[in-house]
Amino acid sequence: MLQLKFATNVMNPRAEALLSSGIGSRPSLGYRGDKYEMGLEAIEEIEAISAELCAEVFDAKLAEIRVPSDAIANHYGFMATCQVGDRIIAPPASVGGHVTNHIAGCAGLFGLRTKDAPTDADGYTVDLDQLRARARRERRKLKR
Repeated sequence: MLQLKFATNVMNPRAEALLSSGIGSRPSLGYRGDKYEMGLEAIEEIEAISAELCAEVFDAKLAEIRVPSDAIANHYGFMATCQVGDRIIAPPASVGGHVTNHIAGCAGLFGLRTKDAPTDADGYTVDLDQLRARARRERRKLKR
């Protein structure tokens, strides 16, 4: 397992104070105006201003700015351990799986092919026996 978290780095004291104020306690998932959660208006405004400033500083037409989250760590994890076109099996949203591990998130952005992990019909979890069988089937496909 590879775990990368921005929270373990030494931060600029002013940035740390801002994050400690509560503004950095929630990930900003989704595009401006189309967030996955409510109450992110202030963060969306910061993203818009930051994108405009970055575009100006780097003389770019567009800039994409996101408040750091584990989504970035997931993307770096994929970059460190996978190649474009690799297959991964990830928990689906129905049992708490994260969007970044699927086509709509970092996995898709990085060019991974994803499959939902099989879930236990009686519980809020992944069915480990079915997962093991699915992983073996996927491995056999790769060896062909």
